[in-house]
Amino acid sequence: MRAILRTRRTLNLGELNSLVFPVIVANCGGWVAYGIVRLDPFVFAPNALGVLLGLFYSLSALCFADKQAQDRIVQAFFFFTTLLLLAAGVTTFGHFSLANNVFIWGIVSNFISLTYYTAPLSTIAKVFHTRSAASLHAPICAMNMVNGVLWTAYGFATAQPFLFVPNAIGAALALFQVALCCIFRSKVHGPPGGGDAEAPTAHNPASRPYPAPGAATDDYMASTNSVDGLLPPRTVLSAPVNFAELSHMPIAEAAPAKRRSRGAHARASFDEGATVPM
Repeated sequence: MRAILRTRRTLNLGELNSLVFPVIVANCGGWVAYGIVRLDPFVFAPNALGVLLGLFYSLSALCFADKQAQDRIVQAFFFFTTLLLLAAGVTTFGHFSLANNVFIWGIVSNFISLTYYTAPLSTIAKVFHTRSAASLHAPICAMNMVNGVLWTAYGFATAQPFLFVPNAIGAALALFQVALCCIFRSKVHGPPGGGDAEAPTAHNPASRPYPAPGAATDDYMASTNSVDGLLPPRTVLSAPVNFAELSHMPIAEAAPAKRRSRGAHARASFDEGATVPM
């Protein structure tokens, strides 16, 4: 929730994996149907709330994601909505027994649950390549682990293998993701991945951008002049100085003095018999 609220405040999704949010809607939607068919209010109620929260997360991510992430969200919604509608049609018009309907919704919900728990793993290759867990949202991974443990316990207590099997697997996968978050601590990639990014200012010179050697100074001036007025307009930066070349340059000798000192002028005038001005 905090990551989504930060995204709405900064208008930037950052490195947050947006594919997780539509899967939350589908996962909770499947368990809502399972709870209705099995007449289990303890399954229905929390997952109904999860559908609402998942919609809020998904729509917020859809507004601020880039074009590629938006396409993935839409495709995920289309796929899982089609799957849920097919399951609803089969169980409603198939004239199956109650046990068979529970079995169908259990299979569908298990498939979506495993998809949900493995959705963050879509960025595992990026995590190992960049050695940064910025794309894995640590609070979501931690809550997935807690969620899996609790549903596993409830499934064992009520003898529902459709509950404890996928959630036990999900808890193990979430534990693996939490371990990755601890090993590869997230780097700063913008506001959604962590705290609010600090703008470069004169009071924070460490965050002030400097041009790379050989980079065009006009682009650098355009960027720095727009940040807190660090540089006045029309300031031109010289090219980077190569101090290695300067160390080999000969030092110019000082030019001889064109004017004699006052003492030397007095001695010359005394020798010539002139009066020394006082």
